[in-house]
Amino acid sequence: MTWLPTAAFAALAVCAGAYASIQTLRLQHAQLVIAETAKLSSQAQADAQAKARAIEQAKAKAEQQAAQEKIDAEHRKFAEQQRIEREKIEAAQAAIKAEQQRLERVEFERVTKEKAEAEARERVERERIAAEKAKAEREAAEKAEQAHQDAMRPDVEKVRAMAGFIRAIPTPQVQAIAVVKFMAGIETELEAIAAKCAAYKAK
Repeated sequence: MTWLPTAAFAALAVCAGAYASIQTLRLQHAQLVIAETAKLSSQAQADAQAKARAIEQAKAKAEQQAAQEKIDAEHRKFAEQQRIEREKIEAAQAAIKAEQQRLERVEFERVTKEKAEAEARERVERERIAAEKAKAEREAAEKAEQAHQDAMRPDVEKVRAMAGFIRAIPTPQVQAIAVVKFMAGIETELEAIAAKCAAYKAK
């Protein structure tokens, strides 16, 4: 009669052991679930943090890029303004240089014209003076010549009058041919002398 309680006790012990094992398994499973949940939670948190960091980094990069683009735009704007100002300055300098060249050309033309006019006036004046001098010298020479002719006129008239005397010399009447030829030569010579006397001019 004693074996029945022992068997029951054994059965109970087996049941209790099985129950304990089940409970242990449940506890281990729960711990595993908790650990896995915690692991998953940590991973999710890490993923979320990584995603947040990625977002922050992307945002920072976008802001940095936007700032750089703004700086680049400002640089381009400043460079364009400098280019415009430089072109204005260069255009103004070119205009000033062109005006200076124009004024220099006008001044050169004015000086050249004045010099040419002065030289022309001087040349005209020299020519006038030379003409007046030549005229005065010519008139003086003519006057001197006239005075010389006037002074020489009595003698010149006497020489010219001699032509009439020579031509008025009577030639003898000769018969001999040789004498006729000789007298013809004399008459020719006398006519030549008379012609020189008639054409005589005082020198």
